[in-house]
Amino acid sequence: MYSKAIILDLDGTVLHDDKTISSKTIDVLNKCKEKNICVIVATARSEMASKKYISQINPQAIISNGGALVTLHDRIIYEKSLSAKNTNGIIQKCLAHKTGTITVENSDGYFRNTLEEAYTSDYEHAIYTDFTLYIKPAYKITVDIDSLSLAQSIANEFDDCDMLTFTGENWRRFAHKNATKTFALDILLKKLKINLSDAVSFGDDYIDIEMIKHCGTGVAVGNAIAELKNEADYITDTNNNDGVANYISEFLL
Repeated sequence: MYSKAIILDLDGTVLHDDKTISSKTIDVLNKCKEKNICVIVATARSEMASKKYISQINPQAIISNGGALVTLHDRIIYEKSLSAKNTNGIIQKCLAHKTGTITVENSDGYFRNTLEEAYTSDYEHAIYTDFTLYIKPAYKITVDIDSLSLAQSIANEFDDCDMLTFTGENWRRFAHKNATKTFALDILLKKLKINLSDAVSFGDDYIDIEMIKHCGTGVAVGNAIAELKNEADYITDTNNNDGVANYISEFLL
């Protein structure tokens, strides 16, 4: 039985801006495990795109694809995809509007319709496709769309579809409305028999707001968006200054 849980967003939270994790943070997380605190990664990335960070953190559980997939001790305990019909419909709408790059994450892998160099080496496993053929159910679809209103109007056309945006980017995420970090976390904590009041979550962006509000303690890193900071119980230092590790050291260890 675990005494508590800590839930860690990756980009902009645990990761420094140069996409590294400090030795200080790794050391603190290892101490959490020694004290029977469950370490959970909750990221908008897929597990494959998070692979090198997961190997460093070695969490007990992973919430990936923004909440569409949950694994506990390497076993899937929850997954929620858009239907094949809605997956294909969203893609065709985006193609019709001549949006930028489209990416799809499903159980077969990570697909994209452009051949330019990957955003970072974490996404070099992408498989090229033009998306003209039938697409199976997607954990998430991310699309480069300049217009937020266009992205929202596309999402509104499909049952059970939710759309999220990312700060400072034109990437819009389409996924099932129950593919959220909060929904996934409830299922995971119930499985682990950890009370929500004993869960501490850390985040920085829009996708983390509900999770921050939902957990017993929600912590914003210093570089988080204002909307998230307004909902947090505590604001720690920035990601580049190891805010997550500093909070854990002071309040949990």
